[in-house]
Amino acid sequence: RLYAGQEPPASLAGRPVLVGTTAIVHWLEKQSPRPVLDLVVIDEQQKLGVEQKESLLSPSTNLLEATATAVPRSQALVQFGITAISRITEMPVEKHIRTEFCDPDDRGRVMKTICQMMEEGQQIALLYPKREAGEDEARVRSVEEAARDWERRFPGKVGWIHGALKPAEKTALLAR
Repeated sequence: RLYAGQEPPASLAGRPVLVGTTAIVHWLEKQSPRPVLDLVVIDEQQKLGVEQKESLLSPSTNLLEATATAVPRSQALVQFGITAISRITEMPVEKHIRTEFCDPDDRGRVMKTICQMMEEGQQIALLYPKREAGEDEARVRSVEEAARDWERRFPGKVGWIHGALKPAEKTALLAR
């Protein structure tokens, strides 16, 4: 496994699966000899330029692209029969996601729902716009302040993450 900020391996020897972001494109450019990839899977294909994509392919490379938002070029390739597609029309994993917008008057109902979900062993993600506590005109709670409050309510069951944590810390937290 390779995470952001880590040095990539010197070669792909013994690594049959390579997973990453567009950084892979730049890393592969520096490899000598250039490795031949048997299969390239690109998720969110609209975020990868045509030249970037082509730089990953050799004549023997199989390409699988996935996206929920195809770019016009990709749609044209499919429409004119240049590219074959498979459509997934059902969710491969059943999800029960519910989104609600609440105002401050709904706080009691929200807390009751969160407590019920925690009792059922479900996971909850709460997003806060600030990382650290500080002075603000419109007193907005930081993720650090909120995490302390949630930990008091649900001891040992709360983790918090923000962009300043090291990759290993984020990975450990998410695994926990």
